[in-house]
Amino acid sequence: MTFLVIGIILALVAFVALGVCKDGTGYKWKKNKKQFLSIFALVVILFGCTASVPTGHTGVVTTFGKVENFTLEAGFHFKLPWQEVVKMDNRTQKAAVDLTCFSSDIQEVTMKYSINFQIEKANAQTIYKTIGTNYYETIVSPRIEEAVKSVAAQYTAEGLVSHRDEMGDKIKIKLTEELREYNIELVNAAIENLDFTDEFTNAVEAKQVAEQNKIKAKTEAEQRVIEANAAAEVKKVEAQAKAEAELIEAEATAKANKLLGYDFSIEGRVIEGNRIGRTIGSPTINQRFPESIVMPRFGVYKSVTYLDGRVMPSVTNIGVKPTVDYKDSPLAETHIMDFDGDLYGRTLRVSLLDFIRPERRFDSVGELKAQLDKDKIAAKQ
Repeated sequence: MTFLVIGIILALVAFVALGVCKDGTGYKWKKNKKQFLSIFALVVILFGCTASVPTGHTGVVTTFGKVENFTLEAGFHFKLPWQEVVKMDNRTQKAAVDLTCFSSDIQEVTMKYSINFQIEKANAQTIYKTIGTNYYETIVSPRIEEAVKSVAAQYTAEGLVSHRDEMGDKIKIKLTEELREYNIELVNAAIENLDFTDEFTNAVEAKQVAEQNKIKAKTEAEQRVIEANAAAEVKKVEAQAKAEAELIEAEATAKANKLLGYDFSIEGRVIEGNRIGRTIGSPTINQRFPESIVMPRFGVYKSVTYLDGRVMPSVTNIGVKPTVDYKDSPLAETHIMDFDGDLYGRTLRVSLLDFIRPERRFDSVGELKAQLDKDKIAAKQ
């Protein structure tokens, strides 16, 4: 400022002095061309001693190339003629980088990464001193590329897609720390686009189709399980109903015996049968029902047989023996436990104690034998 004032004074003095001339009458002041030199010098002084810093910029002052430790705010400023003012842009700047990187499973990825950044206004002179005005090309762009590549390499190709936001946050954190070292502030950053090779894209689509088919198959399998469970539940209910019916029948038999005051009995002569029982380990005696007797329900009963003064535990089937296609009238067919002898033609009495199960047809003699073994166990209980 002092230099400017002195320069203006000297230029004015020169302007006046150059206008003084001498003639025959003495000294007088008169305008002449030399005065314009002083005006030109004044303009040069004014131009060289002022600087304008536009809005959104910080002025960095250099003296013979040396960066001063102060900066200039936006506006009009005076300076020394040999000083220069470098205008550093401190507004938020935008940049986008298209680059190619690789995932941890060596899949090529093309990414577009954009940022908003600005220099720290208070450290503009430090940035200019250490980096210059091309800080984006020198610092920002290389750091973006390095941060993106290093973070992307931590994820598989599928992970880059499924964890895109997480990856973006990691890149932003890394980039923020690195730019802060150079007095550059990262305002915002985002992954704008991710592109993969056609081969990888096709593989992902194929995998998605496979996953959908897997889900569909799982759903269908679960449905089949539900249906199977439902069918099993129906069978369970049917079996329970059957068991309850048999229990009711057994209780009815016991109640009838109680009301009668004695067990319901069949007394008759032992007649010839087809002798199939002997072939399957369960020899039986066959008796016809007297016409005067009320026939009980067809089925298998726990019974006792009176033989030679002994009461022998036995199992009796009342019915028509459907498994062996018996065509005659209903019979009482009794297996006497732990007895093997010839009783044909003898008259015996068989008393029914408890109902075990209804009579049924079996697909084979083997199935019939297996069931008879179960019936004998039930009769012993």
